[in-house]
Amino acid sequence: ARMPERKPIRCGALVLATLFAATMLADGPAQARSAGGPKKPWAKYTLQDMMDPNFAKDSGNKPKARSRPKTHTVKTGPGRPALSPRLEAVRKKVIARKSVPYSDLQALADAGDSLGAYSLGKVIMAKGKPDLLSHALHYFAFAAMYDRDYAVSPMVQILARKDATMQPAHLRQAEKALLRQATDGNDKALESLVRFYRLGQPFGAKPKEATELLEARAGKSDGAAAYQLAVLLLSGDGREDAQARQEAIRYLTIAREDGNIGIRAAAFNLIQTLSD
Repeated sequence: ARMPERKPIRCGALVLATLFAATMLADGPAQARSAGGPKKPWAKYTLQDMMDPNFAKDSGNKPKARSRPKTHTVKTGPGRPALSPRLEAVRKKVIARKSVPYSDLQALADAGDSLGAYSLGKVIMAKGKPDLLSHALHYFAFAAMYDRDYAVSPMVQILARKDATMQPAHLRQAEKALLRQATDGNDKALESLVRFYRLGQPFGAKPKEATELLEARAGKSDGAAAYQLAVLLLSGDGREDAQARQEAIRYLTIAREDGNIGIRAAAFNLIQTLSD
């Protein structure tokens, strides 16, 4: 008997069918063991679906989302402006306490970055030249205006020096920065500004402003400010002695209740002296 003639099988179709079967055998049991399994039965996936490189078996037959490179979002604001990539690299070096060229540090500070301004102020101050201290004060004041409270200490050191000539614009900037820090609760700024106002240097004699600063802080139950105000009243500020005495006792009482252990002891002793 003559054997029936077989139809030729296309090689491409055979390969595709083999790949499909192999994928079913390889992935099917594993998917069954996985929690929940695929969202659709494997039988509903077409060969064309499975050959798509973006096909995702475990995401409802939806193409995989293209992964995007992660980007670091920099929080910007006053004292922390959006910087160019070069200045961002400079800022990272400053944070890491690496050596930064003076020109790069100045570019960072002049771009409005408070950290750069503080760092540049330190570099200028370290030069030890009195004629440059006004510029250091300028950068420290900028840093202090934008919440760099640690810039207050070098500012006060510069302002207390007698051998430095300050530019009027830099002095106004420093006074404004100290005032902001003092009203925000910085004890060093408050104490220094009150002392400068009372001495009359370098901002001129401003006893009224000194008293108002202390009164504002004492009204917030600040023991240290209340004690300073009491001492100021007792030292004489143009008021009648009886009135100043009563107000001093009132502020000493606040200091005795809200100050630290040293302030409380000093306030108690002064109240006892005034009561005798």
